[in-house]
Amino acid sequence: MKEIEIKVSRAIKYITDYELFKMGFPTNKIYIKTLPGWGATHGEIKIFRHHSICVNPHVPVIEEKSKAKADDMLKYPDICVVYEKVTQSDVLRYLKGNVVWKKILCTPEAYDKKVRPAIEESEFDLFKDFYMLLDECDKLIKDVGFRPMVEAPMDDFFMFENKSMISATALVPTDPRFEQHGFEIYRIVPDYDYSQPLDLVITNNIIASLEKVINAHPNEKFFIFINSATHIHAIIEALGIAEQSIVYCSGKSVRKLAKEGFDNANDKLSNYPRFTFFTSRYFSAVDVFLETKPIVIMITDVYDEKTLLDPYTDNVQIVGRARNGVSDIYHITGTNPSLETIDENEVRQYLDESYSAFQEVKQLGNNIKSSGGKDTLSQCLSAPKILNIIKKDESLHHGMIDNFMLDNKIKTTYKSQDTLISTYDRIGNFKVRLRVDSYEATHKQMLTDYKNENFKIRCENVAKMMDVWRRPFDSDGQIRFVLGDFISTLERDNPDIADYFNKLTFEVMQKLSFDKRKMNRELAKIVKKSKFQDGLVRREVHAEFTLLIPVKDDIIKKKLTSIYVKNGYADGAKAADFGKFFESKRSTKDKQHITTPISVKPFQL
Repeated sequence: MKEIEIKVSRAIKYITDYELFKMGFPTNKIYIKTLPGWGATHGEIKIFRHHSICVNPHVPVIEEKSKAKADDMLKYPDICVVYEKVTQSDVLRYLKGNVVWKKILCTPEAYDKKVRPAIEESEFDLFKDFYMLLDECDKLIKDVGFRPMVEAPMDDFFMFENKSMISATALVPTDPRFEQHGFEIYRIVPDYDYSQPLDLVITNNIIASLEKVINAHPNEKFFIFINSATHIHAIIEALGIAEQSIVYCSGKSVRKLAKEGFDNANDKLSNYPRFTFFTSRYFSAVDVFLETKPIVIMITDVYDEKTLLDPYTDNVQIVGRARNGVSDIYHITGTNPSLETIDENEVRQYLDESYSAFQEVKQLGNNIKSSGGKDTLSQCLSAPKILNIIKKDESLHHGMIDNFMLDNKIKTTYKSQDTLISTYDRIGNFKVRLRVDSYEATHKQMLTDYKNENFKIRCENVAKMMDVWRRPFDSDGQIRFVLGDFISTLERDNPDIADYFNKLTFEVMQKLSFDKRKMNRELAKIVKKSKFQDGLVRREVHAEFTLLIPVKDDIIKKKLTSIYVKNGYADGAKAADFGKFFESKRSTKDKQHITTPISVKPFQL
């Protein structure tokens, strides 16, 4: 596709102020806005004088537009917002109403199930009368892997006489239909320096690095973006900030967090305490207005692929959520050379070869007549991974191919520090400042579900974290690890290891290779020795036996046993051990004054 670059000056606040777009978006274009917040959706549903269907993949955005107000009046009183409980009948009623320019804002799923059927039932011609805008179109590629219906409007899209796609971070699709319909790419680029400083923190412990950033800004508000409700809950628990936090996520995640004991989660935006956490549901298109400028922190766990942020799409969009600007931007992440990736050219060759083989096998099937042969053929064709990128009509699913390629590209980004920095350099939206943090305890250790680990691995990881938490500074005075109340949770969930740690120390446990049998033997020695070193017992023994007065052995045994039991040492050890111990510990002076008529040595029974 031909690409045209459009330069805009700082005077252009909204895209609709630009002469080319004052009357609407020219058809058959993919618009790459470069910067979020230029009012493209606003123009389509408020300004442009034509009927339109604006498809947006984000329910929060649609909810926001339906409730948005200006001067205590609805900002978009004439739109029809279609999602969830809105029915096909509601859409048909709107189409028959008095609104001159019909403006329908819907999710991809709602378009397929409600909007299209309603328009086809009305007096309107769907493909001639309506302009279709696919808003935040990068999601067509990013989300299709786990949300297939996001592509529901695509086949219809090319049938509209007037249509376009738009996003600040639009991804160029490989679907050949774009070229067949003469699509062009309009890249809208500011003619001024629009890049923002971003602190890239490469770390082996995202939680510890997050705490470090928080401690450096004691009076600031934080917007924290990470695509995992589980990670968010772990962070909140580790840092002990539940009372100052709220989580915005899907309804499903809200219920999940409630089961885990965290109740301050919601799927609708409202208030913003000191720590506001967002999952991917709120990464793009949502407008958040604060009087103060928050610190934006983006977090990636390179050992959990669903949290891998795409610097070009996710990170650009995330920073644009705070409409009044941000005070600082951080991306806290690690690198992972073990991420499985494939060379892009090899991927395309592999997919082409797989598709050709699939078609050849299908062709062979035309010559098979037996039922057994047909069953075997059916089993062969239902097994290949290639089916993930083949549509029901057996044509290639280009959206799934693009999704696969994007995932591969994102994973490549996080394989090393160099690949991550070079990716940021190519984007142009950020000026990166690098910082590297290294901690002895990693977030991977912290986030491990130890219930499913064998004892030795669990023991080593938990003891390591207890050790660095209790000795937060190394010999050079550098911080090793500080994590709020996390250690309390760790000890509560691992009482057996806490007991070993408290009695043996980490160094001894390490020397014993965290082997339970070896540690138990060492623990038994310590317990036995501690009994003999009990100061109270020693004083009572000295009080019971008067020097220079002979004592018979049965009396010695009786008195020692009584003292032994009285002080809680009634677990089966022999009282004779006390005799041997005190005999060895008596001072030379004491021994010189002991007299006894019996033949055995003092304190030996």
